[in-house]
Amino acid sequence: MENILKKLVIISLIFQFLAEGTENDRWRFFDKFIYKIHEMDFIETIVLYRHHRDDNCSLKNWSPLGIPVMRWNELGSIKIRGNYNKNVLAVVCMEKDIDMELINTLAISFDTMRQERILLWVQRPTETFLKEISAITAKMYFLQMIILMIEDNPTPTYYYILHPFPDPQFARIDFENVSHINYSVFYNGPMSFFGKTTIIRASPDIDVKIPMEYKPSGVFPVSRLEDREIIEYALKYNLSLKLMDTNHSAFDIQLNPRFIKKNETYSNVDFMGALSSSTLVVIVPCSSELSFKDAWMKLGMETMLWYVLVVYGAFILVESFVLVMTARISGNNRSLTNLNPFLNLRIFRAILGLPFPEIPRANLSLRQLFLTISLCGFVFSNFVSSKLSSMLTKPGHYSQVSNFEELRESGMTVAMDAYIYRYIVNEIDRDFFKNVVTNAVISSHSEQMKNVLSLNDTYATVSFQSNWKAYDEQQKSRGFRFYCESKDLIIASNLPRTYVLAKNSIHHWLLSRFVMYIQESGITNQWRLGIPALIRDVYNVTMGRNTEHQAVPLSLEQLSWLWYLLFIGYLIATLVFCGEIFLNRNKRRNFRRRVINDSAV
Repeated sequence: MENILKKLVIISLIFQFLAEGTENDRWRFFDKFIYKIHEMDFIETIVLYRHHRDDNCSLKNWSPLGIPVMRWNELGSIKIRGNYNKNVLAVVCMEKDIDMELINTLAISFDTMRQERILLWVQRPTETFLKEISAITAKMYFLQMIILMIEDNPTPTYYYILHPFPDPQFARIDFENVSHINYSVFYNGPMSFFGKTTIIRASPDIDVKIPMEYKPSGVFPVSRLEDREIIEYALKYNLSLKLMDTNHSAFDIQLNPRFIKKNETYSNVDFMGALSSSTLVVIVPCSSELSFKDAWMKLGMETMLWYVLVVYGAFILVESFVLVMTARISGNNRSLTNLNPFLNLRIFRAILGLPFPEIPRANLSLRQLFLTISLCGFVFSNFVSSKLSSMLTKPGHYSQVSNFEELRESGMTVAMDAYIYRYIVNEIDRDFFKNVVTNAVISSHSEQMKNVLSLNDTYATVSFQSNWKAYDEQQKSRGFRFYCESKDLIIASNLPRTYVLAKNSIHHWLLSRFVMYIQESGITNQWRLGIPALIRDVYNVTMGRNTEHQAVPLSLEQLSWLWYLLFIGYLIATLVFCGEIFLNRNKRRNFRRRVINDSAV
């Protein structure tokens, strides 16, 4: 009996030694395999997942040299992004059946970085297992995944790699020895999506559809000209675009880039480019030409008219005083009529800078007075002449709205779409439309464009500065500027924008890099130059007339005020003539009465 017990103990020790040897062989193989991955693409952290009841996982005590390992199970999870470096490898220890609890824990931990490397350590996966895990990778956007088998042989000679496009499936890769692997064992990245269907959602805030050429289907409707980036992206990487309809419950990409909110900045920092940011500005009508009344007031003609009357009255008083005093000193019996002070043509001629006749036998005092009148009239007539010439050859303009205070005082309506309104209130200033822009209205994109193209000077509009520059270049090229901007009408500068994608989308990294290259090369700016022509075609509206860059000659319309002046002059002359007739009749009547009275005496 004692011999039997000894034999059993020896046999158990032998099996334990063999098991430990097999376990150690597996660890050595796995170490080599992991270091080969590390050699091809740097690994900073390994996250090992196994079920808390799985005591048969051969990797439960495995720990490679030089690479830290974090161990988790389905009972808890941690967000890798934001807490650890993104150069992470996930190792999931599973048996024959798919452990969805572990898969869900893995998905939660790798949220917003589902395209990182994942290695499944599985016991002899069946075809059913491979099909089920392929469907899961499509649903959870896993991109880089391999499956390594746990066999009786501690050193496997093949693995399965995930080919995600167009439909995810696993392919077997054989190798003789780990040391012979001189390539990346994971999927390297989509140089082609192989015609994978991508669901595109139209922008919910833009009610205009612009047909854009798309070779696979002829045309594809977009929301803005910048959305052409999505079409070029699809053509380059062999995507099949399909517009979202009622049959689709989710989308892959939404047209029209959106502003990144404050709480989304960290998760999108890897996908933002320097040229993807935009500046929100208020575009206002340029200053318009002054009316004759306003031009008259601006030139100060009313002040000059009062100045003429004061000078005219002063010279009349001085001249009358000199004449009366000279007559008394010389003993001449010279009297002034009642109308002499009101109509002195010599002073009128002098003020207008015209020659005037000198009074016969004028003394030295009168000559000095006439000299003073001549100098004053010369200066005044030239001053008025230059003012009128500038007004007629280059008419003045009303001052343009240049800041938010003037915008409020003008009472001008500021139009914007609902999305920009919500973004300003929620992300910039909750009281912006109470304190800064008090006359804001929400209007559709088509209504805004129609107001802009119809040159409606009662509306200002909020626009992206990049799009405005393209429109302004079009205005300048046509020699016709109706809308202008001001550096003091900027709402916010350098706001990052990006396309809205499905969470954990496989397009995040590649699309952001493609858009960045397109913008840095200047292609997007070149596309924007076609915005005015495209808008004209969509809305069937003409943007002003072509005018040449040259001086505009005077027209009869600009001199129409002279007819009013001539009419007023004739009217005054007629009234004066009637007044003279009335005075002469009274004078003759009074003279007859005196003659009759003298005869009666």
